[in-house]
Amino acid sequence: YIRTKYIYMNNKCNNNCGHCTDLGNKSFNYSTQELIDIINSLAVHNKVLIKGGEAVLRDDFFTIFNHITSKGLQVELETNARAFSYKKLAEKAINSGVKDFLVKVYGYDDVSHDTITNVKGSYKQTMQGLTNLINLGAGVAVSVIINGINYKYIDKIFDSLLRQNINNINIQVAKFDILKPKELYDIFKNLVTTVSSHKDKANI
Repeated sequence: YIRTKYIYMNNKCNNNCGHCTDLGNKSFNYSTQELIDIINSLAVHNKVLIKGGEAVLRDDFFTIFNHITSKGLQVELETNARAFSYKKLAEKAINSGVKDFLVKVYGYDDVSHDTITNVKGSYKQTMQGLTNLINLGAGVAVSVIINGINYKYIDKIFDSLLRQNINNINIQVAKFDILKPKELYDIFKNLVTTVSSHKDKANI
C-alpha cells in the first residue's frame, strides 16, 4: 500500500502562470535543514511527491533528493520539465533516485502553452524535457492543467500528447473555487467529451 507525503519545496518557478497559487507562498520557503527534518519525521509514508513552485530551481535540489532516496522512500517529482530540456540535468535527476516525473502541460503548441505560462519558449523546453526523460527510461505522466483559457481545446492537447506517444495523462482543474458556474459547466462538458473520445488511446 502506497502512502504518499506531499512536500512543497519552494515558492519559485521559471513559469509565470496566472492561475498559480504557489508563487510567493512563504509557507513553502523551507531551508535545507527544515526539509531534511520533514523527511526524517516521515513514519508511515513510503512515497514522497515533490511539488513547487519548481523544485529543481533550488540550489540544494540534489542534496534533498539524495536524502529522500537514502531513506528508502519512493520519490516522484511534479515539474514543468523545462530544466530537463538539458539532458545532463535530466540524467543527474534520474541518477539521484527520481524515477517518476509528473510533467505539467497547458497547451498543444507554442502559442497555446506559452500564453498561459507567460514565458516565450516554455512549450519547446517542456516538450524537450519530456522527450529527454522518456528516452532516459524515466516513468513519465503528464498533468494537463485545465483553466478558463485552455478548456476550449482540451482535445487538441490530448491529440498532441498522443502523437508523441505520451498516453499516461492526468487532469487537474486550476482555481476550481473561483470559476463561475457557466465556466465549470463548459469545462466539465469538454472534459467528458474529450475523455470519452480518447479513453481507448490513453490512460486518463
